[in-house]
Amino acid sequence: MIDSLTIALKRKSWVPMPSGMFGLCLMLIFLFTQGSKLLVDGNTYTHLFIGQWIIEHLDFPNTSLLSHTLTESTVTIQGWGADVLMGLAYRHCGLAGVAILYSLLIGLLFMVLFRVLETLDIGPWIAIPMMTGTLLLLYPMLVAQPYVFSWLLGSLTFLVLCTNRRYLWTLPLIMLCWVNLHDGFALGIALQLIFIIGRILEKWDTTHRFDTIWNQKRELVILFLSLAVIGGNPYGYGILQISFDSSLASLALNDPAWKSPNLSTFLVFRLYLAILLFGLLLRKTSLRWTHLLLLLFSLEAALSCRSHVFVVAIVLLPIWRDILEPLQNRLSKFTERLKRGAGDLRLSAWSGLLFTLCLTLLLLISARVSLRGEEQLLQSFFPVSRHFPQQAWSYIMEQRPPGQIFNEYNWGAYLVYQSHGTVPVFIDGLLHRNADKVNQDYHKIVGLKAGCEDILDEYDVNWILFPTQAPLVRYLLVSGEWHSAYQDNQATVLQRITPLDSPASPSS
Repeated sequence: MIDSLTIALKRKSWVPMPSGMFGLCLMLIFLFTQGSKLLVDGNTYTHLFIGQWIIEHLDFPNTSLLSHTLTESTVTIQGWGADVLMGLAYRHCGLAGVAILYSLLIGLLFMVLFRVLETLDIGPWIAIPMMTGTLLLLYPMLVAQPYVFSWLLGSLTFLVLCTNRRYLWTLPLIMLCWVNLHDGFALGIALQLIFIIGRILEKWDTTHRFDTIWNQKRELVILFLSLAVIGGNPYGYGILQISFDSSLASLALNDPAWKSPNLSTFLVFRLYLAILLFGLLLRKTSLRWTHLLLLLFSLEAALSCRSHVFVVAIVLLPIWRDILEPLQNRLSKFTERLKRGAGDLRLSAWSGLLFTLCLTLLLLISARVSLRGEEQLLQSFFPVSRHFPQQAWSYIMEQRPPGQIFNEYNWGAYLVYQSHGTVPVFIDGLLHRNADKVNQDYHKIVGLKAGCEDILDEYDVNWILFPTQAPLVRYLLVSGEWHSAYQDNQATVLQRITPLDSPASPSS
């Protein structure tokens, strides 16, 4: 079978392939209809602050700049590259620049996934519905967070592994970028291992076993180089220990993205798994070893952590191709008739990418110009999410309550963003080493466990910003030691009636 990508490259045309058109259109649709949705996650604003700090100081922070509870704890900025790109986009174009950047990443992500389907000889009549289903699956997690870089680089790695061996040399370059953009780079290593082991197992009984392994020598060299370039980051090979030391259980206490997906509410994922299982049961032949390993790996990752659902969306595309092969064969005759009717239509594999990048540049320039002349109009299109307590923050800036704060987890990043880091929060959403105690204390306070008021005293908390309807707010008001300094339907600011006079004693 002749590689369709090779054919496309030999054609001289500016008409994009369906993958290029899909990615370009999706970027525009997402930017102008869902641009504000990209900015709803609180951690987006923490990454903006860190990125700007790195740009201004040309250094990496090695202690917490944001939290008064973790001043002695080491914070590792594993995704410093993504933070810097976000900081640059924000500095020159405001929140619109951040929305444009991530709309571009989403468009490129689906362009690459669509390209995977094209290399598997899946026609657009099937590929477009498949990409629509993938979009619905990933939609709840499509926000301006650095993990979108991992999604894009993971899909690009998968495309290289699925296409042609001559592109394998790009994998170490992808890994070098990946390790400086996000800590999900382990996925790239895992995918390479799966393809190597799968191909060895598929030929284990048909050729001499030594020859079977020797035939994968090029892939093994590429894997070794990919492992070697992991050290090309500010933390060196220590980033591996940092990644393994990360406590997933601790993160899951606060961030729903790190919890196992709730299938009772995650309807799209539940339907995805049901249809996949039904399709596998209808197959008359067994899965290849590579596909079987991809299936086991992706399901284990997705069912253990909600943020890993994207692994299923990426690596199961070849299995979906096998499941839908009978339908593809039935549509092939219809597709051939359309091709004959359209004549020898030449399509370009690169023009879609070129048009998307050029359009992104024009949008960034327009946002830069608008930021100087019509800033309020631009902010109306890309506002700070209403999920954050903006009116309560206005009160805080006017009154500047003394002492340390105890804040709601998802609001910590917003406070950092609004105060430019001048108001240290109790918990900020970044991954800190040795932060388990603070996470546990946070949930003891929120859960009104025994001694929760003593924990507030331990951290010298004099004021609290929390949702008005939270049990913690009602409990502290009844205790008689706190009063409501500000309250609206969204947030309440509590202050101690008798403030603590002792200096802060941070705990790590």
